[in-house]
Amino acid sequence: MENKNAEIITIGEEYASRRDACTGADVIAKMLSDVGVSQKSRYYVDTDEEEIFAAVSESVDRYEMTFITGNFVGFSPLSTRAVSRLLGVDPVNDMSLFSCMNSYAKKHDIVLNDSIQKYAMLPRGASALICDSVPLSGFIIERDGKTIVSLPGSPEFISLICEECLADRFKNLIDDRPAERRLDFIGCKVAQVVAEAERIEGKYPGVSAKVFQPTAEFVLSVSVPGAGVSRAEELMEKAVADVVSGPLSEYYYGADTDLPTEVVRRLAENKETLSTAESCTGGLIAKLITDVSGASEVFPGSIVSYSNEIKKTFLGVDEVILRDYGAVSHRVAVQMAEGVRRRMNTNWGIGVTGIAGPGGGTPDKPVGLVYIAIASKSRTRVLKFNVDGSRDDVRNTVAKYALRELLVRIISRERRKAQEEE
Repeated sequence: MENKNAEIITIGEEYASRRDACTGADVIAKMLSDVGVSQKSRYYVDTDEEEIFAAVSESVDRYEMTFITGNFVGFSPLSTRAVSRLLGVDPVNDMSLFSCMNSYAKKHDIVLNDSIQKYAMLPRGASALICDSVPLSGFIIERDGKTIVSLPGSPEFISLICEECLADRFKNLIDDRPAERRLDFIGCKVAQVVAEAERIEGKYPGVSAKVFQPTAEFVLSVSVPGAGVSRAEELMEKAVADVVSGPLSEYYYGADTDLPTEVVRRLAENKETLSTAESCTGGLIAKLITDVSGASEVFPGSIVSYSNEIKKTFLGVDEVILRDYGAVSHRVAVQMAEGVRRRMNTNWGIGVTGIAGPGGGTPDKPVGLVYIAIASKSRTRVLKFNVDGSRDDVRNTVAKYALRELLVRIISRERRKAQEEE
């Protein structure tokens, strides 16, 4: 069974929980994730009845599940009228919902007037989501393979309704949810990963192995759809163990991770530090590193050395090298990496210089030419790349290439150390 997909429509303003600053839509999204439903879209619409009707109509046409939420007085009648009109049914009074509202009012010493009746109206055929802990619960209706759920806007109320009313209804989705694991490799060729995916699919019937190729790493996604969650996880673990110990074992660096996170994790484990000297990337490598929690333990800082003067003054790049070879050269990249490593007293230094474009290129040094140097205490290695794309494409690609090359060297050093200890 394929994952169901859903859209969340928020009518009017969205208010966050005081406790954890999450919104009603956030709570719904988490529930959907827990039951294996793919949230494809969030849509915000004003409190205009025609706009609401149009939004719900389009959502039901495009998605299998539509969730409607709103956190203002009058939301419930608007939602009911829109869904009733869409399904071609009349709104009807639901006594169970009305009784629940009265019970809540009595518990909290609230006096209800006659106008409250309209808040107990549901589209004909809908089921009330009765939750004694909230003043206004909502409804669910299923028609022609589509599901529409209307919920109040309070994150606290939605959490209670999801727990008390919707968990059992969606339990069957959990049972059919595919197990999935993303395995990350580095330093190998895409053909090798494709071959491994084909091997796994041939060896384990029911396993789907898809290959993705982000900028600087390969990802093998292993999933087992429709097997039942326990069976899917059991089969997935076998397939994953086979991959990790198989032909690509030397290139494997983690599961469900990413380059910056893995770099920070391994530096911390090895009690090592990193500093960067960036020219064409403008500090983007430092941003990727510092986006990771705990980066301060391994990353004291970076120097964005855009001008030659900064390269000379702060990094110790030789003026003769700059004059004879130019700022975009492998020798400058080496001196940048070694200079920043010495200046910040780190175990590793990255130096990056290049031409991000769109201007500045020459026949000898075209736009996209980049040099990346990785320096340790014992050696420095420099790599040359020619990267296609816009200025942003070049910068983003180069930043990830730099982290990839650093991670390759960290892993290589770890393996050499392990072999020496054996």
